[in-house]
Amino acid sequence: MKKWILCLGVCFLFQQVKSQTDLKVIATTGGTFESKDLQVSWTLGESVISTLEKPGAVLTQGFHQPTYDLVAVGPVLADPGIVEIYPSPFTDLINIDLHFKQTTQGLVSVTDMTGKLYRSLPFNAKAIALSFITSDLPCGQYIITTSGKTFLSSSSIIKIQ
Repeated sequence: MKKWILCLGVCFLFQQVKSQTDLKVIATTGGTFESKDLQVSWTLGESVISTLEKPGAVLTQGFHQPTYDLVAVGPVLADPGIVEIYPSPFTDLINIDLHFKQTTQGLVSVTDMTGKLYRSLPFNAKAIALSFITSDLPCGQYIITTSGKTFLSSSSIIKIQ
């Protein structure tokens, strides 16, 4: 009887350890379909996808990629400082205030949700206030990206009429 209980305990422990190696996906919705010849797994992710890679680790959002085996992801980007973007929603003007800990070189860009670049402006300052006239932009959602050698900051903003 003791051997039988020990055998069941080992099998239960093996199943628990095995189940902890399964990949997990956090998404707004998703599902799996299986037939005799096919398996389809899907998730509904974000409309803008970012992928950060470094040796031994890949961090991605939005795509269901069951072949990746992520063990750990260390810090990838430095703290950019303070990036303020206003107003949101906006009509004809976007204001962007940047405050860094030291003089920083980088780029501010405005893209739509398909990745089309509308505005781009390089900077080299510790603090800077930018304004983009946007009367020529169609209504919709835009991504404001502030990037430099050691940082990346993205914010979403909406244009209304």
